Amino acid sequence: MTAPEQHRLDSAPSARPLILVVDDEELNIRLIVLALKDQYTILTATNGLDALRIMREQLPDLVLLDFVLPDIDGLEVFRQARADPTLVDIPIVFVTVVADSARQTAALQMSAVDYLIKPFNLTHLRLRVRNQLKIKLQRDMIRALNGELESRNAELQFTLDRVLEQEVIIASLALASAPDGKKGPITTGGTPDSSMGGLPRN
Repeated sequence: MTAPEQHRLDSAPSARPLILVVDDEELNIRLIVLALKDQYTILTATNGLDALRIMREQLPDLVLLDFVLPDIDGLEVFRQARADPTLVDIPIVFVTVVADSARQTAALQMSAVDYLIKPFNLTHLRLRVRNQLKIKLQRDMIRALNGELESRNAELQFTLDRVLEQEVIIASLALASAPDGKKGPITTGGTPDSSMGGLPRN
């Protein structure tokens, strides 16, 4: 593979989850691709700047990010991704040979979803990728449902406001069309006493 080009290593339909693998070692990339290509569409980058560019262009469903990169390190890639509103919700898993507890803690505190130390078990990699994608799918579905609910509530409120406006207009027209502004017949005084034959009382 030629760095720093973007590589789509799988010709599968775009409906498949899209994973970005960021590593400066071609052997590591090939190993991860071999483990995941049957189920996912894979993109790769060999440095941090290309990783950020591809993330913005492709919006992958998951990023597997090496810590040690030739330009900016993985932690800086992570910081910039979390500061970008279009990338902030993309789950990022660190995959690295750096077994540094301080770096692991820093990454997890900044909301990295997982941290794998190489060499790792490929079955464990597949399972963790699957689990993170399931979590993202559920989160995306909840966000979509909330958006739909908000949209329907807005439409309902709009309709209700229009109905109330029409009722006010109709009531105003009815009042204006009544003679002398009267709303209905008004009676004054009493009625003749029927027991007196209609004659006035003494």
